[in-house]
Amino acid sequence: MRTLHGTLSSSIPKKKLSRYTLRVAKEDAKISYVGDWTSYNYKKAMEDDGYKNGDSLGGKMFPTLFESC
Repeated sequence: MRTLHGTLSSSIPKKKLSRYTLRVAKEDAKISYVGDWTSYNYKKAMEDDGYKNGDSLGGKMFPTLFESC
């Protein structure tokens, strides 16, 4: 998982900001806890939700938004 951060202005916001995260993966993607993205916090959050190494993506953290025909 990677995050792209950006802003339209360097000023301090005067109201609450909302953010949106989108994760995209191939249909046959599997979880692999390898690489620098697997920091303790990411891995722990996923394992706490029941995701194990080698599992297919899906469920609460990876819902299917569109299925190809």
